[in-house]
Amino acid sequence: MIVGVLAPRAAHAQSTDAQEVERLCGSCHSYDPGAVAMQGPHFRRVFGRKAGSVRGFVYSEALRTLDIVWNEATLTAYLSNPREYLPGTKKVQPIREAEALRRAISHLKATQSMPKPAGTP
Repeated sequence: MIVGVLAPRAAHAQSTDAQEVERLCGSCHSYDPGAVAMQGPHFRRVFGRKAGSVRGFVYSEALRTLDIVWNEATLTAYLSNPREYLPGTKKVQPIREAEALRRAISHLKATQSMPKPAGTP
């Protein structure tokens, strides 16, 4: 019976995290890799993705030449203060509130279960 109690809480947490990401990031980013280009690249499967690697998105020189893979540590550093972490980035909106940042990263991590976008290795 514990599973019956915990599963709805986990689903609610994921839903709340998704709402947090949409509130903070939805005006510039999408989950749909086929969507009309926005100000930022799509979120789908961002964990483990090399920075600056979404085909068709025009990145800043700073991000295009950044040699990292997105993970919890790199996303936390970048999202909490993009201009300090990566001078020259186009990203200007930091996520300064620790709980909002934690929830956003939790949700981005959960998107790893989404199918890979068509045409990606």
